[in-house]
Amino acid sequence: MKYGMFLIALWLVTRSAGCASLDRTVDHRLGPDLSKRWVSVEFVAVPFEEAIDVWSEQADVSTIVNWRVLELSGIDRTTPVDLILEDAPADTALQLILDAVGGGFVLLSSMRIDGHLLVSTRDDFDAPEFQQTRVYDVSELIGDDDDATAVIEFVAGALDDGVWRDPPRQLRIRYWDGRLLVDCRPDEHEVVRDLLSKLLEPEPI
Repeated sequence: MKYGMFLIALWLVTRSAGCASLDRTVDHRLGPDLSKRWVSVEFVAVPFEEAIDVWSEQADVSTIVNWRVLELSGIDRTTPVDLILEDAPADTALQLILDAVGGGFVLLSSMRIDGHLLVSTRDDFDAPEFQQTRVYDVSELIGDDDDATAVIEFVAGALDDGVWRDPPRQLRIRYWDGRLLVDCRPDEHEVVRDLLSKLLEPEPI
């Protein structure tokens, strides 16, 4: 079983109170960058579940909502959504929907795993089962300990979402023998990979 599918299975088993809470997902694979897909919505007191269905259909994405965790945070399928957008990037539209539902009190987020988009609370995604350790070769960037410290701080800053947490989230970023060991979510690893790739690009002559 692929690691991504294992994470989805683990998430559904450990975070949901039964399969009935995970119905009505759109059966498509998540392909190109969502910022390159466009959606238009006109939601006036539309139930959250319906809003997610409409967004998923337009964005052509398989979406799994962890209703159990959301309900524990005071958000359910009928929570009304008020949002009107025309030709907006799909990722922006989704986050606006989640922000509207959270009302500034509950932080909702999404994460891509193995062709699916998972929706839950930010705290849920900070749970240990979503963290992966990956190793990045940064030997070309680092000459001494000061360089290592600078790269670690740079990566940590890129992963800082500016959200206050109590207790604070502890990112684990370590340097060892020309390599950076980073523990974070799969979607954050995409950020790390892209960031380091840009740092390693040769400067134009």
